Amino acid sequence: MNTDAIILTIIFFVLEICDIYLNPANNMLNLIDNYLRRFHERPIIFFLSHFGFIFLSFCLFALSIESIGLAILWALYGFDIIYKLSIYSKFRRGEFNALWIDQMRATPIRPAVRVGISYAICIIFFLCIS
Repeated sequence: MNTDAIILTIIFFVLEICDIYLNPANNMLNLIDNYLRRFHERPIIFFLSHFGFIFLSFCLFALSIESIGLAILWALYGFDIIYKLSIYSKFRRGEFNALWIDQMRATPIRPAVRVGISYAICIIFFLCIS
């Protein structure tokens, strides 16, 4: 087994857990609100708090890991950031109705599920770099 790939995967998992810890939420609306508030207060902190995207950028560009899977993962993380920014702009313009807000409030998010999703992403990350 490639020990460098294991170390990079562990670092990536720790960064994913940091993202979960910094954005605690019990429903989708709280999670979105945390991201929106962070962007509204200090946009640079919003971008710096996307540890996974920064680390994937480091792996792709600084470490020059050539993997199409890693590039796709990097693009998905980038689209996630763009999606959060589009939600922010829609909130600023007041384009969300009460039904959408109620649906987001009713969508529960358990930390164990978020950790499980992060674990699955880390497995994909490991497979892409090993």
